[in-house]
Amino acid sequence: MLTHSFSIIGLGKVGTSILETFLNTGNKLVGVSTRNEISGEKVASKYNCLFESIPEHILRADIIIIATNDASIKEIGAGIISKTDGVVAHTSGALSSRIFSPHKGRVSIHPVFPVYEKFMNLSGKRFTIEGDEKGLEVSREILKGINGKFSTIDVGKKPLYHLASIVGSNFITSVAYLCAEIYKISGLDEDVAIEIVGETFSAIKKSGIYNALTGPVERGDTDTIRMDIEAIKDYPDVRKFILPLFELTTKLAKKKGIGDEKISGIMDVLAHYHFS
Repeated sequence: MLTHSFSIIGLGKVGTSILETFLNTGNKLVGVSTRNEISGEKVASKYNCLFESIPEHILRADIIIIATNDASIKEIGAGIISKTDGVVAHTSGALSSRIFSPHKGRVSIHPVFPVYEKFMNLSGKRFTIEGDEKGLEVSREILKGINGKFSTIDVGKKPLYHLASIVGSNFITSVAYLCAEIYKISGLDEDVAIEIVGETFSAIKKSGIYNALTGPVERGDTDTIRMDIEAIKDYPDVRKFILPLFELTTKLAKKKGIGDEKISGIMDVLAHYHFS
């Protein structure tokens, strides 16, 4: 297994999780950099590495990973690409590696999962990578070392990819929140929402998206759909999200193969409530 020396700029949830995971698979941590000196010195002391508020000596690493917010990446990259022969990487899902041009050895490494706390173990997780030949080679070697799964994406598709990631993570969390709010109105607590969302993902993983779809839309049960919408007539902030979700679920049910007559009946019900 090939290993590399690396440095991390930015010690938030993503930066510290990459640090911990890469270090635990035999890679060498040269140093860290962050604007928060107390945090940086604490991490440097714990891992016996360099801390620099302004990156200099830590740029001697094989790969320098910028794990800051998107707004800071381009500025940080511009300040270091002329000072290193190593690969310069960032962890943004929206930005491409082109922001580091013309540096030879550039790559973006984006985790395709929510990194919700510091020092998470990222071994075995999925990443999406994009970059030049040198950057891709080094990132593949490191990700293979952590038993990571990875996909390579074309630079021009990065914004679409990022939107899909938002839908698959952030929007799913928002739908879980909506589910919890409706359960609360009905007298149940958030744990029920967490449980049903978890069970649904288990079903999707086991049987696929289409086969996991159940419920009144999948059955073409217009009476139940009408009853459900009527139940939230006094909750306009909930209703405005529910109607589009019913429409989206109807499209999914159509792809699953329910008949046109049932689809038409559901759309008639939804149209009534859109204009009522």
